[in-house]
Amino acid sequence: MALDELKSGLTESETAVKEYVDSTAEYLKLKTFRFAMKVITHSIKGMVFGLIVFIALIFLSIALAFILNSMWESETMGYVAVGLMYIVVGIIVYLMRSRIDSSILKSFSKYYFDD
Repeated sequence: MALDELKSGLTESETAVKEYVDSTAEYLKLKTFRFAMKVITHSIKGMVFGLIVFIALIFLSIALAFILNSMWESETMGYVAVGLMYIVVGIIVYLMRSRIDSSILKSFSKYYFDD
């Protein structure tokens, strides 16, 4: 009699553990899917926005080079100055890469862990 009660108790515990594991697995799948969709949608929006800004930056750079060319009465110095400006910006971004990486990590961590 005690053995039958113990068997039924173990069977109920086993069923409860299986249900818990299944529900936890489903929760993790949903959480992973939600995170992946947030990353994908933010990436797509970022790429579209970045493309628009990039095109605008190209036109503004060409306009600035023309202005500098006419100010300095040179056909090339404006382009050289704009190119050097981008090299300086590139060096600054390279030197700040660890700060940029940590801010990106914090941003994506917020989306994954703040649910």
